[in-house]
Amino acid sequence: MPTFPCSEEYEAASPTSTEPLDWDQPVQFILSLIGYSVGLGSIWRFPYIVMINGGGAFLVPYLIFLLFCGIPFCYMEFTLGQFTGLKDTAPPMSSACNGCDAIAGVGWSMLLVSGVLCIYYNIIMAWVIFYFMHSFQWQLPWISCNNSWNTPTCFSYTQTVVDIVLLRWKMWSGLRCSTLEFWNHRVLEISASIDEVGGVNWNLFGCMLAAWVVTFMCLFKGIKSSGKVVYVSALAPYVFLTVLVIRGVTLPGASIGLQFYLKPHWQQLKSVKVWLAAVQVFYSLGPAWGGLITMSSYNQVMPTHAFFRDAVILSVVCGGTNIFCGLAVFSVTGHMAYQTRSKSVTSLMLTGPGLAFIAYPEALGQIPGAAIWTVLFFAMLFTLGLDSQVKYQLEFAFLFQAGVYFFQIFDWYGTPISISIIATLEVIALSYFYGGRRLFTNAETMLGPRAKLTRIVWVSIWYIVTPCFTFFIFVTIILDYTPPKFNNGQPFPQWATIAGWCLASISLIPIPLLALMETYRNRHNLEERVSRQGTSIEISFLVFSCLDRHESGRRRVNGAV
Repeated sequence: MPTFPCSEEYEAASPTSTEPLDWDQPVQFILSLIGYSVGLGSIWRFPYIVMINGGGAFLVPYLIFLLFCGIPFCYMEFTLGQFTGLKDTAPPMSSACNGCDAIAGVGWSMLLVSGVLCIYYNIIMAWVIFYFMHSFQWQLPWISCNNSWNTPTCFSYTQTVVDIVLLRWKMWSGLRCSTLEFWNHRVLEISASIDEVGGVNWNLFGCMLAAWVVTFMCLFKGIKSSGKVVYVSALAPYVFLTVLVIRGVTLPGASIGLQFYLKPHWQQLKSVKVWLAAVQVFYSLGPAWGGLITMSSYNQVMPTHAFFRDAVILSVVCGGTNIFCGLAVFSVTGHMAYQTRSKSVTSLMLTGPGLAFIAYPEALGQIPGAAIWTVLFFAMLFTLGLDSQVKYQLEFAFLFQAGVYFFQIFDWYGTPISISIIATLEVIALSYFYGGRRLFTNAETMLGPRAKLTRIVWVSIWYIVTPCFTFFIFVTIILDYTPPKFNNGQPFPQWATIAGWCLASISLIPIPLLALMETYRNRHNLEERVSRQGTSIEISFLVFSCLDRHESGRRRVNGAV
């Protein structure tokens, strides 16, 4: 008897006779999750968001989002990935769509949006390597104005800090600090605008090549090599970060920055903006990109592997790391404010790459033994980025002199809007089309029976709470949208804005495309079921309904028992 719109393609492709490739140790999976989720955003995005959204009070909405969106979403994806175990034989969400291909476009969109991210992620690693190589000298090149790339408008904090009046005049008279000039003229060799593409920056080309070599060495044997690398790449950042925090909090004036960072401003909880900013937890954990599903698919299917524990560990470690990174950032920023007699830490803070490549190097350059601390800092950035880095070829465009403008377009449009849509559709597909009850049954198949109350709570969260939170994230991003601008505050040209919106749409194309293709391919089955069951049946339900059983997952469980 024909069914609609079920397909047995993925089921037939599921490996049943080959030896499964799994993590050697469960700790490798946890370390890989931590390395995947804890990235560069912990350094250059989270501390800034906390600072402008009520300080310590921001942790209230952050923890609420972590509890009702972060952990349930991770639990959902871990269940899906471990139960199906399709690994790299199909797109991530195809494991849920094994028998409901009309929503398989969500999986393909995950691959595309990850590809868009990886196009420009590798250039960040190139910047880090460039700074890392220039840190092995006692006289750091970005703390002085006597270099070939400096202009007559350059000033240095270290050279003028004795004369506070002169320093303040220079800061507000249109002059540029030496760190900013190093970033613009030495690292980026930046052009005047996005319309002036310029030549290739061969220094960054070499750094990017080095990043590629390191990535290849980590991944050329799949999880057998990456599972060993994570012992270093996931743990080393915490060693570097701890050293930087200890040094930072012992600096004169560190308390200025820490107080500004941690002091709660409870009145700001009344502001909608603070609650909107809590969506940072969504980007911190990395759901809806496909990575969590893929990594969990390499888990051995056995009752002893408690992936709910992994979801809690990931959420707690990720949130704690973000807060810990803030201690390193604001302690050093407070020391910088102390040295320059600045009354406002905000005036010294930047967000995005500016914090990692301008503000923090400037602050570290004022600490005794600056070379040691900058080496540790950029080594930490490299190991943080290494676990999140994925191979891709198109980042060559960022090596031109206008590359930083292309980077800003990709960063602004490439992923935030599309990933919020993908996440909303994913949780709807899993909770309603695949079924929250069925998903929890899959979890019980691996972990053993759970109490009835536990089942009711989790199914209710997946059906109601998590979809509401993901939809809230999507609405937030749309309402909070503002077009990007150059560093001087001028907006990008119209063609760049159009290109950005096209970029945001590319990763979403497979969702409606595959739904239409499957609807057309199974139109005869649809007509048969409608005529047999009555015209009152919702067409959308027939299109997106899944198989009553998930054979690939059950075969995997039965084979492991």
